[in-house]
Order: sequence, then structure tokens, then C-alpha cells
Amino acid sequence: TASCRMQKHTVFNETGRAMGRGSDSSVPAPVITEQPPEADASVPTAAPAVLPPAIDAAPADARAKLILHFDVNETIMVGDPAGGDSFEDCLNKIICKSAFIRAKSGPASDALSEDDLGKLEWWDGSPLAEVGATEDREAPALLPLFDWPEGCVPFYKNPKLKKAYAKIFTNANSPGAVYRPLFEQLERALRLPTGDEIDSRFSRDGEHYLVLPALFETLHTLHTAGRDFCLVLRTFGSDAADVAAAISAWAEGKHPTVAGVSSLAIHAAGLWQGRYEAAGEARGEYRVRGAEAGGRELHETEALEMFEARGAAPSALICTDDYGWGGS
Repeated sequence: TASCRMQKHTVFNETGRAMGRGSDSSVPAPVITEQPPEADASVPTAAPAVLPPAIDAAPADARAKLILHFDVNETIMVGDPAGGDSFEDCLNKIICKSAFIRAKSGPASDALSEDDLGKLEWWDGSPLAEVGATEDREAPALLPLFDWPEGCVPFYKNPKLKKAYAKIFTNANSPGAVYRPLFEQLERALRLPTGDEIDSRFSRDGEHYLVLPALFETLHTLHTAGRDFCLVLRTFGSDAADVAAAISAWAEGKHPTVAGVSSLAIHAAGLWQGRYEAAGEARGEYRVRGAEAGGRELHETEALEMFEARGAAPSALICTDDYGWGGS
């Protein structure tokens, strides 16, 4: 099985088709390490663009099986109802998490605690717009990187600024208003196509995609390339049934832009509930149980054996996680 490393990162490209820094309430999603080398953090990107590497066609057994783990909220879905975040809130937060600031004088720690906007500037030295300002100027490049530029921090990591502005980051009454054109571009990219009737499972509000088309494009590309893989979706929210329905609609061939893969439909048997059991001072064993009444329970090793089975058609499941020691 391909090795994984734990990380969370959500980034949109200019068509709104990639992932971004994950939501606060969710577990980090293991990301397959078969990917291009990470960008040099000292070289800023002009636009938040993350493109997948080319996939060479090969027999399914020529490479390790990919077990793809994705978080749901702010990763494959824009919105977090369980966390109280609307579509617009999440889109603002995603941009906010890649907008870096620094203190005009002092170390990065000052930028993490300073709430006086006059003492802060964008990472490139350009001034933060005064709240309510309407000046028309170019926005500093977003930095969708794992390594922070020296002396700089994400706007979102400053607790006071996060509380005041994260959900309205690109609104006129926020210093992030300079990024409003990007917000509008991404919002348009996530709209359902007009003209034809669209299966209702693809949207909650009847206007925007529930699940990013990028996920379906990735799965279709892997399938046509002959890769042996399975998909595991993880959430602490209440989205499992809706996300499973959207994926099933795609698998049935009803997506307006991306061809489906029938074996990836998530039926009732593909809905699981995961729980980390407490074990004294240490974290206990992870177990999953079928979401259906009387569903079977799998221990961690049994779940891995199910995921790692070779030779079967690509499959998908979604797991709603819980921490036993967290009182939830």
C-alpha cells in the first residue's frame, strides 16, 4: 500500500477545482505521497493553483494500491453545517487561510497576536486596506504553501483577526476586501450549469455544487489510468448521507461534466461510523461500525484489510468519526 502522511491543506485553483486547508473541526486527512515535490516556500505563487501530476497508464497491479483519504468540509465540499458555516462563510475562510500577513516591525509572533491593523501589512509589504476602504488595487498573491515565509503568518492564525473577519474576509468591511474578485471568481466556478435539469443530489442550495467536481475528475482519471484504488471519506460533521448521495449520482453517470465510475457509488453498506475509544490516559483503539442498524463492527486491522484488498473494482465509503474521550 502506498505510504501516507498526515496533513491538511485546501487550495482552489483558478477554476475552483482543487482542494484547500481543511476545516478546524475535522481530522487531518492522510494524503498519498506519490506527488510532485513541494514548492519552495521562498518562491511565492501568483495564484493559488495546484495541479495533479500526469498519470501514466499501467496495469493495475504494477503499482501500489492507492487508499485515498479525504476530509469532507472545506476539502471536497464548501460549507460546514455542523460547524455553523455557510457556503459563503467557508469560501471566505478558505481564502483567508492562504492570505499571509506580517508585523511592520517585530517577529512573526507579533503578527499572531496583534489586533491593530495599522501595525500589520501583507506578506509582500503592501498595506492592509483600511476597513471599509474601496480602493481598487491588486491583491497580494495567496500562498497555499505548507512552509510559511519567514516572519509571516496566515491572517487566519491570528485569533483576534480570525474571530472578527474570517467568515467575512472578502466583504467590504474587512481588510481582505482586496480579494473579493477572487471570491466572486470561485463562486462562479462552483455554480451548477444552467439550461439542463441537474440531479438534485449534486446541490444543497440548488445553485452550487455540493461536492467539488475536482474529486470526480480525480477518481475518473485514476480509473481510466488503470490504478488500483479505493476512496475513504472522513467527517466529524453531519454530511455523510448527502455527500454519499452526490457521489452515487456521479457514479450513476448523472454528473453534467464528469463521466461516472459505477463501482464507486456509496450505498447504505458504504456508510460507517468510526469511534476512537478511550483507554486511560492514552488514546484507545479505532473501530468502525456499519451505520445501518445492527451493522457489523470492524477493528482497525480488519478495516485496513478491507481497504487494502487487491484486484477488486474501485470502491468508496464514508465514515463519520467520533472521539469517545471528548464527551461527544
